[in-house]
Amino acid sequence: ARPFPAFSGRLNAWVTSWAAQWLMGPCSLEGLAPEDLADVPSNLCGGAGAQVLVHRCRFLEESACASICVNACKIPTQAFFNEEMGVPMRMEPDYETLECRFKFGLRPSAADEEEARSVACFSACPSNGLLRQQLAGEASGARRCSAMGGPTVLRGEGEEEPS
Repeated sequence: ARPFPAFSGRLNAWVTSWAAQWLMGPCSLEGLAPEDLADVPSNLCGGAGAQVLVHRCRFLEESACASICVNACKIPTQAFFNEEMGVPMRMEPDYETLECRFKFGLRPSAADEEEARSVACFSACPSNGLLRQQLAGEASGARRCSAMGGPTVLRGEGEEEPS
């Protein structure tokens, strides 16, 4: 990314928006939000064109599992861009809309990683039955998904999430 971090981030965003559509689905380029820019150096040129929006991630939709999203996509993809390419990039999946944002120029934060790992499982999660049976005996009553260490309260019709 050196010596042109803003250019590198925008170039990687553009390439990602075109090259990854076969896997993730339709994508578009956007600018980073003002709250994202507050935490980064001013060399991002206002964040224009530094964010890729995946409108509805096929990978997440087909896997129907937040753990697969985090462990097979989010963490490895962030590691590739941040460590191998040297381009700061944070991924933010939205499990409600199945959108995903690739934010070039932003490094993943510890809070972001913790939030991603603590998302509740989907009601259609393929490991739904076995993992929950194994964990049903926890004394606290709050069952955890062994795949991510997060709550296993199901998302779906008629089911409640923890408050």
